[in-house]
Amino acid sequence: MIDKKFATIASFFIPGLGQALLGNIKRGAIFFAIGVVIWLLLMKLSTRIPFSGIISLLYGVYAAYDTYNIVN
Repeated sequence: MIDKKFATIASFFIPGLGQALLGNIKRGAIFFAIGVVIWLLLMKLSTRIPFSGIISLLYGVYAAYDTYNIVN
């Protein structure tokens, strides 16, 4: 059994990983795909979007929050 705290932290750093570790593979894949799209867009538009890193941070927090809600 995967530790709930570990899954939540893992999902913060790699969105979708926590969901997948907890057995929700489809949800994890969706979160990961969205994270990749966000990352690619921000890499392309980073010079035009100020504070683009905050967007990635907020998505990581949301992914961790979602994992936490799956656990509880």
